[in-house]
Amino acid sequence: MREFMKSLQAQGQLLKVEREVQAKHQLAAITDLVQKKHDKPLLFEKVTGSRFPVLTSIYSNRARLASIRLYSPNKRATYSFLGW
Repeated sequence: MREFMKSLQAQGQLLKVEREVQAKHQLAAITDLVQKKHDKPLLFEKVTGSRFPVLTSIYSNRARLASIRLYSPNKRATYSFLGW
């Protein structure tokens, strides 16, 4: 995951929130607002009650999914890896 985050950042596709946010309401509200305007993943560096950063919206579009090799951006998801 760290390598994927570095790749997103190098491509200018990762937005960071450096100030502390509350997990219960602020994290979701900020993610929703940013997704509507920018469609980029968000890294919340400080989340109240968590010692870990939180990464959101990494699967929000097909091109990004394709970049992590789940499926082609021009096709619907395939579930062959699950045996479906």
